[in-house]
Amino acid sequence: MNNNSFDNCYTMLTELEPTYFLHTRAYRDTSLLIEAFTRQYGKVSVVARGVKGKKNRNASLLQPFAPLLISWWARGELGTLRHTELHQQPHWLTGNRLVSGLYLNELLNRLLGRHEAYPFLFDFYALTVQRIATFPETELSTTLRLFEKFLLAQLGYGLTFDKDAQNGNDVELDNYYAFDPARGCYQMQVDNPDYVARHLFKGSSLLALHHEQFSDKEQVNDAKRLMRMVLAQHLGEKPLYSRGLYL
Repeated sequence: MNNNSFDNCYTMLTELEPTYFLHTRAYRDTSLLIEAFTRQYGKVSVVARGVKGKKNRNASLLQPFAPLLISWWARGELGTLRHTELHQQPHWLTGNRLVSGLYLNELLNRLLGRHEAYPFLFDFYALTVQRIATFPETELSTTLRLFEKFLLAQLGYGLTFDKDAQNGNDVELDNYYAFDPARGCYQMQVDNPDYVARHLFKGSSLLALHHEQFSDKEQVNDAKRLMRMVLAQHLGEKPLYSRGLYL
């Protein structure tokens, strides 16, 4: 038997792995195909067989934002879910909180490669879901911006917001800066207010994002505009469905 044949026949059992489900969709007549975010194995695809159309004690657990422990058999890229149990109390999100959570899941599903472990990102995701569920709704936008920043850093696209990329000087509160995802921020002096509002960022907003402390709505809005610009470089042309719901 050659190595390829051996690999194709090899089956691995993973047991009681901390997991969140990012996305589910129908698979054949009675099953679901699940994109799962696991702490040790990253994003994996598993099939939950026979959970549609009849009573199944695990069916109610196949929901997003529930901290789970799962076990599955894997043979190649697609695994088979064998066991699911709650690890902690789930967060049942509604309204804008639900849309914010769906946005997190869509980002991860689009940007994470398969079988690449990000344990610190997994832990920060769990913390962010908790914040979305418990913080005041007025803090949802700030919470999402901090997750976006952390996600990009974990993927190797960390950004610098406190230094001018052209000369290394400190970003100054009252100056305005352009932002290039490949270079960073650099000061620009433009007299056109409309151009400033659409394309530049105030130094105070960049520093607020750097220090992760926002003091006014302008800083939060600038952070949202900037992070959308950066994420667009990695998401491509396909729009995010969750953004159309609220964000």
